[in-house]
Amino acid sequence: MTKPLIGVTSADRIFFQTDYFEGIRVSYALSTITNAVIAAGGLPVNIPIHQPELAKDYINNLDGLVLSGGTDVSPQMYEETPLPKIDRIDPLRDQREIALVKAAFAKKIPVLGICRGFQLVNVILGGSLYQDLSYLEDQMIQHDQLANSNIPVHRISVDSQSHYGSFTPDQTWINSYHHQAIKDLAPDLKRVAWADDGIVEAAEVLDDRYDFMGVQYHPESLADEYPVHHALFEDFIVRAQQKHQH
Repeated sequence: MTKPLIGVTSADRIFFQTDYFEGIRVSYALSTITNAVIAAGGLPVNIPIHQPELAKDYINNLDGLVLSGGTDVSPQMYEETPLPKIDRIDPLRDQREIALVKAAFAKKIPVLGICRGFQLVNVILGGSLYQDLSYLEDQMIQHDQLANSNIPVHRISVDSQSHYGSFTPDQTWINSYHHQAIKDLAPDLKRVAWADDGIVEAAEVLDDRYDFMGVQYHPESLADEYPVHHALFEDFIVRAQQKHQH
């Protein structure tokens, strides 16, 4: 049985920039994500910097798509002006990934959104974001932790009747590295996990329109040591394998 081919969105950064040289823009995918995909039985490929019109060509060759973390989603996408605590945005990356998501949904391949990737899909489907959690009066938890990424730092509650809940215990510990979060959950998404202060930590929609699961935390950094977080990638790869066989 051939392995399903999983596209992983890349971040990009300028290297080797000096006073005399503009530098080279480099695409890269996080090894924690690609390793988690491999461990779950998939074959990851980095989707590099590209023009949005190439999105369909990439998706036509893939069985699943992972949207990685990174820069803030531009608030223009959810019709807000930037507030003082917005972090760096990358509108070109937003455009590339919007095109990929729309092509993936059209092909009906599974999409896994991690942190920024979850937030982006929420916005694409009509939701909005807190531009910084300090604007949320009832925040009780430090969501932008300083601990190493392989250390769980706070608890989430899980909807046991959800698909996500079929492989995640009702109470699960996660890591946490985000200063933004879901404000208005998109109408098509169902909240399936939440922190003690109500922040949405996971959502899903698996029907005849979309095959999507999004998490606010970084399971790729926990998957090596904690089977519950490896299970998220295993479930994703099983769904991608089913698509691959068809």
